[in-house]
Amino acid sequence: MNRVDGKTVEITITEGRNRQVRRMIEALENRVRKLVRIAIGDIRIDSLEIGKYRLLTPAEIKRLSRL
Repeated sequence: MNRVDGKTVEITITEGRNRQVRRMIEALENRVRKLVRIAIGDIRIDSLEIGKYRLLTPAEIKRLSRL
């Protein structure tokens, strides 16, 4: 996803530090208005409402334990 006029950008990082994405965007002389996490590893979380949680499936637990 990439929209130049509205400057919507999708970034994938494999390991992040505190405020890393904001700093990367600011280094390009832009400002982050909204930041949305859509996945943690291969576990998609985009269907969750803000502040909500769900239980992991047994398969997800197994995949995470292999890491």
